[in-house]
Amino acid sequence: MSRSFLLWNSGRRIWDSTSYDRFIGGSGVIVYRINPAVEGLSNLYGQTGVYVFRPQPGQTGYSQMADSVYEAYLSKEKGRTTIGKSDLSAGLSDGALTFSDGTNSGIVISEVGSAEGSQITLKVDFPKVSDSAKWTDCGFASVAGNSKNAWNQIAMTLCGQKPYVLTYTKDDAALTLYSCEQARGKKLYQQKISENYGNEVKLCAYNGLFYFAYADAAGIEIEKLDASCSRVTEKQTIAGAADFDMQAGADGVYLVYTQNNTTAYARCFKAGSLSATTNLGSYYTTAGTNHFAGQPKLLSIGSSMYASIRNTGTMAVHTFCLDANGNHKEVSDAATKGSTYGMATDGKNLYVATCSEGILVNRYDGKAWHCSKMKDGTISDVVPVCRQGTLFVLTSGAIQGQPICTGMMWQMTNLRRKESHSIRILHRRRSVRRMERCMFRICVGQTRRLSSRKRA
Repeated sequence: MSRSFLLWNSGRRIWDSTSYDRFIGGSGVIVYRINPAVEGLSNLYGQTGVYVFRPQPGQTGYSQMADSVYEAYLSKEKGRTTIGKSDLSAGLSDGALTFSDGTNSGIVISEVGSAEGSQITLKVDFPKVSDSAKWTDCGFASVAGNSKNAWNQIAMTLCGQKPYVLTYTKDDAALTLYSCEQARGKKLYQQKISENYGNEVKLCAYNGLFYFAYADAAGIEIEKLDASCSRVTEKQTIAGAADFDMQAGADGVYLVYTQNNTTAYARCFKAGSLSATTNLGSYYTTAGTNHFAGQPKLLSIGSSMYASIRNTGTMAVHTFCLDANGNHKEVSDAATKGSTYGMATDGKNLYVATCSEGILVNRYDGKAWHCSKMKDGTISDVVPVCRQGTLFVLTSGAIQGQPICTGMMWQMTNLRRKESHSIRILHRRRSVRRMERCMFRICVGQTRRLSSRKRA
């Protein structure tokens, strides 16, 4: 599953047999679709890395030949001043600006101005969709199967931009690592443990190697796999620790955990070595109250490390920005509550997914929190993860014996609220050999200049 994006550029046309623009019939605005999943953005061998939106059947300028790209430009002089469809059910043949998977972006470009001057203006409308329309069931098949007395635990991570899942089932008393790139899981590694020790499992990847952890009678057992996922190369035990989480950071593998069900601690295994640890101290406690602290989480966003903990009495999720010197700053949102929760990031935003009677996804942009309701129903576990800017949520049902992952992986579509933007694009001066072009990627709240690419 790949994520594509749209961009547009403006320019004046001058005939040049060596120019990338020689197949465009005039001056104006051109809209592209970029699929970064295609290596080198190539259009060879049936791939489409870069697509130029052009007139479709029934529209002025359409041609069954490849030269329909000749009519791709928009301008007041051309008489083509609008492109795109706001109806999300519309496709490419309807004139929609679609993503690489054929779904409509809902973006509409209109009121394209004159291309005669040194600048050109246009209007961009982004779609408004309901929260439920943002989510698509990925149809991920069961990776654990039915179990009469299932005590199923799941963990999820990315390695090399591919998703992996670690599962535990009480009946099998086994930890199993799966690759989940395709519609079904591929088993990579399995390890038998005591049936009473897999009540919590975690998985992360650092420098291409997998680390998994689980709770046993002594505390927390952390193990490191070799590159072929065939054997354990290192082990570490955190004595007396209970609830915990584990994540890979820029400089090592981080761990947060609770002791005495009241106090949360953090530590780091430098450079991924389980024998080298740095204690980061405590960041939350309920000592002196009638409440317990549990479900600690840890997440790295850029140079910031975020740790969280749930107060089991109030169900509130407390989130902190950790500091290597122990100066931990709380950035919690009062609305973030649930019987369980998970955290993920797209590299900029912090997502906290909570579940009780349904699933809520709360997004922290570094300044404020934003809430999105994903699904109603009874959920026992929720694991969010981001891939290439797209948020996925893996859920497990609360009913005893329900298979893990059956129809329960969800994808959040990157659609924005209904907005209109008037945009002015300045023409770039042309070189002798070819016209210089300026492309802009449609980003949330900004435009970003990109390098030029050959049209197809």
